[in-house]
Amino acid sequence: MQLATKLSIGQSATIARLAQTPLALKLLELGCLPGVHITLLRIAPLGSPYYFKIGEHLNLALRKNEADEIFITIDK
Repeated sequence: MQLATKLSIGQSATIARLAQTPLALKLLELGCLPGVHITLLRIAPLGSPYYFKIGEHLNLALRKNEADEIFITIDK
């Protein structure tokens, strides 16, 4: 398992789990569920935020420390 911030731009993965923090509940409500595909779309010039496509319909910008709460498995 890796952190979502380890993805390269354009690379996809599957969400494995979320960290056990108060932010995890908000991420779950937004659709960051285990088993959902996540793709890194771009990273802001100063290294944060990260822009992800979550599933088929959600684009989400997260600060680096927020994205570090998403654990992924890289798609082959």
